[in-house]
Amino acid sequence: MRAFVVAHTHPPEPAVFSSDVADEFVRRGHDVTVFAPFPNRPGGKIYEGYHRRWRSVTREGGCRVVRSWHTLSGRSTMLSRFAENISFGLTSTVQLIVHLLGRPRVNVAFLRTWSLFARNLNSLVLRLWGVPVVSCALDVYPESLVERGTLKPDGIVARVMLGLDRLHLRQCSAILTLTPGMAELLVATRGLQGSRVNHLPVYADAGPFAQAVSPLAFRSRHDIPVSVFLAMFVGSLTQSAGLNLYIEVADALRSEDGIVILLVGDGPSRADLERDISDRKLSNIVVVHPLKPSDVPEVQAAADVLLLSLAGRMSLSATPSKQAFYMLSGKPIVASVPAENHSATILRESQSGFVLPPGDPVAVAQVLRSVKHRPQSLRQMGENARRYALREFSRDAVIPRLVGIVGSAARI
Repeated sequence: MRAFVVAHTHPPEPAVFSSDVADEFVRRGHDVTVFAPFPNRPGGKIYEGYHRRWRSVTREGGCRVVRSWHTLSGRSTMLSRFAENISFGLTSTVQLIVHLLGRPRVNVAFLRTWSLFARNLNSLVLRLWGVPVVSCALDVYPESLVERGTLKPDGIVARVMLGLDRLHLRQCSAILTLTPGMAELLVATRGLQGSRVNHLPVYADAGPFAQAVSPLAFRSRHDIPVSVFLAMFVGSLTQSAGLNLYIEVADALRSEDGIVILLVGDGPSRADLERDISDRKLSNIVVVHPLKPSDVPEVQAAADVLLLSLAGRMSLSATPSKQAFYMLSGKPIVASVPAENHSATILRESQSGFVLPPGDPVAVAQVLRSVKHRPQSLRQMGENARRYALREFSRDAVIPRLVGIVGSAARI
């Protein structure tokens, strides 16, 4: 079988979803071509050793990787993200055509690229060639933008976005979502058959977390005493993560000895966060960067609790992918998310953390003050988290099922 994978992130970037799917197809003996941008995330800068050009074709991990030119979004603004979406949508579609013309039949295509323009243009060309499309809906537009206050619910832009999303999804052979809430929303608002919408959880590779990791190594490198209670956010520093919340928490804990908040990672919000911390003269919150994916187990092992948040009243469908990695670390989670959010449901089911109202620094500060003196309770929550994650979020369990869904849509 010949398969295409179109992805807006691909290794050596931290996100490995597209490569995991491609690798599983290769393992099953299929011919795979991946279409992706040049690696630049999360900072919006091209990685060392890569150069943006019209087209680059390499062999990576048993599959062909085609990278095409696109703009960059160093500062994550609406305009820069839209430009990145359009530019990659155009160039990746041209590359799809190049690899469709005069070549053996493509049996199926899996899309995990930007919603609306890029995804719609890719799928239009694939459908013209009769290629079944399986689309991964990681976010819901325009609903997520409406909930953030970026768009008016009845505005022309929101209506156009909804129409484009509905047009794309109705033409797909199958749709993959992250949460039951997202699946229900798509069925209700896009007029989809429920049998075509599949819910698969965010997954993670449990292997790196199974190895013995010293909780002291990271602390030692950054001169953090063992006696300090360390609350840590690990991941991309973006606006949607609602990280200003933790600056407010640090401000509320300014006079509290022994509690430090770390924001570990990089991204478009880093400079603003560092500036705000400096302006407030806060010494109990620090941004640490960069973050290599291979360092995540060691970094998270140093934490007493891990922090999870979403900006504002995000959609019920929003589930931060870092939750699976957090839980595999065997650490309790302090989550600032809506009570009905799927992340909150997971924490309640697994008894592995605290669910707090989104954007409430007082609530977070109170929990941190309280739990710093309850190491045994935190240890039990961490054990619960890891046990649940191994059962539900293992890559070895999720990826074969995902590839099976994609494969079942193939036209042989």
